[in-house]
Amino acid sequence: MRNGQKEKTIRYEGMASPRELLERIVIQCEQALRTLGSAKAQAATEKEKLEAKSIIEQVLEEEKGKVVSSVERETEALRRFW
Repeated sequence: MRNGQKEKTIRYEGMASPRELLERIVIQCEQALRTLGSAKAQAATEKEKLEAKSIIEQVLEEEKGKVVSSVERETEALRRFW
């Protein structure tokens, strides 16, 4: 008893107690954070894939230019020969 008042005892029969509800909320929040973390990792992976793709495209363009210039050189050499 506090100051002449009786303490009330609340029983949660068939329902979750406030503590159980909070524990469930914490579990859900932790799972949401893990999901967001994996989404960020996937976004980073996608970004890396795009960067790699652009590098590959640049290299292919450079190689294409080299092939074209070597073909042009050969063509010019054949023209001079004839």
